[in-house]
Amino acid sequence: MEKAKQLKKLISKKPSGWKEKATTRIASPWLTAYSSQIALRVLAIIKERPGLNQSRLAELLGTSRQQVYKILRGQENLTLETIYKLSKALGVELISFPDYEYSKPLKRPASDKLNPVRKLPASSNRKK
Repeated sequence: MEKAKQLKKLISKKPSGWKEKATTRIASPWLTAYSSQIALRVLAIIKERPGLNQSRLAELLGTSRQQVYKILRGQENLTLETIYKLSKALGVELISFPDYEYSKPLKRPASDKLNPVRKLPASSNRKK
Protein backbone atom coordinates (compact mmCIF):
# COMPACT_ATOMS: atom_id res chain seq x y z
CA MET A 1 0.00 0.00 0.00
CA GLU A 2 2.90 2.36 0.74
CA LYS A 3 4.20 2.01 -2.85
CA ALA A 4 0.79 2.95 -4.23
CA LYS A 5 0.86 6.18 -2.21
CA GLN A 6 4.36 6.96 -3.46
CA LEU A 7 3.28 6.39 -7.06
CA LYS A 8 0.26 8.66 -6.64
CA LYS A 9 2.58 11.43 -5.43
CA LEU A 10 4.60 11.12 -8.65
CA ILE A 11 1.58 11.49 -10.92
CA SER A 12 1.24 15.01 -12.25
CA LYS A 13 -2.10 16.72 -11.82
CA LYS A 14 -1.46 18.68 -15.02
CA PRO A 15 -2.06 16.80 -18.30
CA SER A 16 1.11 16.33 -20.37
CA GLY A 17 -0.49 17.06 -23.73
CA TRP A 18 1.36 14.16 -25.38
CA LYS A 19 -1.69 13.11 -27.40
CA GLU A 20 -2.22 16.57 -28.88
CA LYS A 21 1.49 16.89 -29.72
CA ALA A 22 1.50 13.47 -31.41
CA THR A 23 -1.64 14.35 -33.39
CA THR A 24 -0.01 17.59 -34.59
CA ARG A 25 3.17 15.76 -35.65
CA ILE A 26 1.18 13.15 -37.55
CA ALA A 27 -1.05 15.74 -39.24
CA SER A 28 1.87 18.03 -40.14
CA PRO A 29 4.94 15.98 -41.11
CA TRP A 30 6.50 19.06 -42.71
CA LEU A 31 6.88 20.59 -39.21
CA THR A 32 9.09 17.71 -38.19
CA ALA A 33 11.02 17.93 -41.46
CA TYR A 34 11.75 21.64 -40.97
CA SER A 35 12.62 21.17 -37.30
CA SER A 36 14.97 18.31 -38.22
CA GLN A 37 16.78 20.46 -40.78
CA ILE A 38 17.33 23.22 -38.23
CA ALA A 39 18.44 20.64 -35.63
CA LEU A 40 21.02 19.25 -38.07
CA ARG A 41 22.41 22.73 -38.70
CA VAL A 42 22.65 23.46 -34.99
CA LEU A 43 24.35 20.11 -34.32
CA ALA A 44 26.90 20.82 -37.08
CA ILE A 45 27.69 24.21 -35.53
CA ILE A 46 28.07 22.69 -32.06
CA LYS A 47 30.41 20.03 -33.47
CA GLU A 48 32.66 22.55 -35.24
CA ARG A 49 32.99 25.03 -32.36
CA PRO A 50 35.25 24.17 -29.43
CA GLY A 51 33.68 24.95 -26.08
CA LEU A 52 30.14 24.90 -27.44
CA ASN A 53 27.95 22.07 -26.26
CA GLN A 54 24.30 21.54 -25.37
CA SER A 55 24.78 22.89 -21.85
CA ARG A 56 26.48 26.06 -23.10
CA LEU A 57 23.80 26.54 -25.77
CA ALA A 58 21.13 26.21 -23.07
CA GLU A 59 22.88 28.97 -21.10
CA LEU A 60 23.03 31.21 -24.18
CA LEU A 61 19.34 30.63 -24.85
CA GLY A 62 18.32 31.02 -21.21
CA THR A 63 16.65 27.62 -21.19
CA SER A 64 17.26 24.13 -19.85
CA ARG A 65 19.51 21.42 -21.27
CA GLN A 66 16.42 19.26 -21.62
CA GLN A 67 14.79 21.83 -23.90
CA VAL A 68 17.93 22.05 -26.05
CA TYR A 69 17.98 18.24 -26.22
CA LYS A 70 14.38 18.26 -27.51
CA ILE A 71 15.27 20.87 -30.12
CA LEU A 72 18.32 18.91 -31.28
CA ARG A 73 16.26 15.73 -31.64
CA GLY A 74 14.26 17.59 -34.30
CA GLN A 75 10.99 16.69 -32.62
CA GLU A 76 10.20 20.12 -31.22
CA ASN A 77 7.80 22.42 -33.07
CA LEU A 78 10.04 25.50 -33.20
CA THR A 79 8.52 28.95 -33.10
CA LEU A 80 10.02 31.82 -35.07
CA GLU A 81 11.09 33.30 -31.75
CA THR A 82 13.02 30.13 -30.84
CA ILE A 83 14.67 30.01 -34.27
CA TYR A 84 15.64 33.67 -33.89
CA LYS A 85 17.11 33.02 -30.43
CA LEU A 86 19.08 30.05 -31.78
CA SER A 87 20.37 32.15 -34.67
CA LYS A 88 21.43 34.96 -32.36
CA ALA A 89 23.08 32.62 -29.83
CA LEU A 90 25.03 30.82 -32.57
CA GLY A 91 25.76 33.92 -34.65
CA VAL A 92 24.39 32.34 -37.84
CA GLU A 93 21.25 32.67 -39.90
CA LEU A 94 19.46 29.33 -39.61
CA ILE A 95 16.71 30.19 -42.08
CA SER A 96 16.61 32.74 -44.86
CA PHE A 97 14.00 34.04 -47.21
CA PRO A 98 14.54 34.55 -50.94
CA ASP A 99 14.13 38.04 -52.36
CA TYR A 100 10.96 38.77 -54.22
CA GLU A 101 9.43 41.78 -55.89
CA TYR A 102 8.16 43.39 -52.69
CA SER A 103 11.12 42.56 -50.45
CA LYS A 104 12.24 45.28 -48.09
CA PRO A 105 15.38 45.20 -46.02
CA LEU A 106 14.58 44.36 -42.42
CA LYS A 107 15.69 46.76 -39.74
CA ARG A 108 17.45 44.87 -36.99
CA PRO A 109 17.26 46.07 -33.39
CA ALA A 110 20.30 48.06 -32.27
CA SER A 111 21.20 45.24 -29.87
CA ASP A 112 21.79 42.92 -32.85
CA LYS A 113 24.68 45.05 -34.11
CA LEU A 114 26.78 43.55 -31.34
CA ASN A 115 26.02 40.03 -32.51
CA PRO A 116 25.90 40.04 -36.31
CA VAL A 117 24.22 37.11 -37.98
CA ARG A 118 26.11 35.40 -40.79
CA LYS A 119 24.62 33.13 -43.40
CA LEU A 120 25.55 29.46 -43.43
CA PRO A 121 27.41 28.30 -46.53
CA ALA A 122 25.22 26.60 -49.10
CA SER A 123 25.25 22.84 -48.81
CA SER A 124 27.20 21.14 -51.58
CA ASN A 125 25.27 17.88 -51.24
CA ARG A 126 21.80 19.18 -52.06
CA LYS A 127 19.62 17.06 -54.30
CA LYS A 128 19.37 18.39 -57.82
